[in-house]
Amino acid sequence: QLRRVCFRFPILTEQGYITIGEKPKSPQSRGGGSEHNIFQCLISSHFEKCLANLAKVEREMKVGDKFIDIGIKTTDLVIAIEVAISSANEQNNIIKDFAAGVDFLIIVCQNKSVIDEVNKIIVNDNNCSQYRDKITVCDLDQILTCNDPRNLFSNNTTV
Repeated sequence: QLRRVCFRFPILTEQGYITIGEKPKSPQSRGGGSEHNIFQCLISSHFEKCLANLAKVEREMKVGDKFIDIGIKTTDLVIAIEVAISSANEQNNIIKDFAAGVDFLIIVCQNKSVIDEVNKIIVNDNNCSQYRDKITVCDLDQILTCNDPRNLFSNNTTV
């Protein structure tokens, strides 16, 4: 039986940076805040280790005209991973990611309520529901215990 792990990350405030005598660091992601950036770092580092010689793993990978949070690219397959701290941008991400040419999409959500909201978008939005078989929605625990992202899809995609 797997034990659920709750991730919590301390984020330095502007006063915290002043106290330690450092300049505030800008996020390395194109969007989102510190928590979004931390999720990206954890997920990309995990898959860089797991897929070292099998695929290229890149944060803020450009596919077509779209930047995706984390891209995993093999010779003939592109898997996009989008981090969802909230569900606010996920409808657009789904539509734009597939329009840009990704083959599969994993949406990693901050918590169960975001997972539920994203699943509703996928089911209820006509523009998104057509990709239902190519989308997996999960939380950080699930993605970090998976060694091959292709295994998260029901049809067990092979390269």
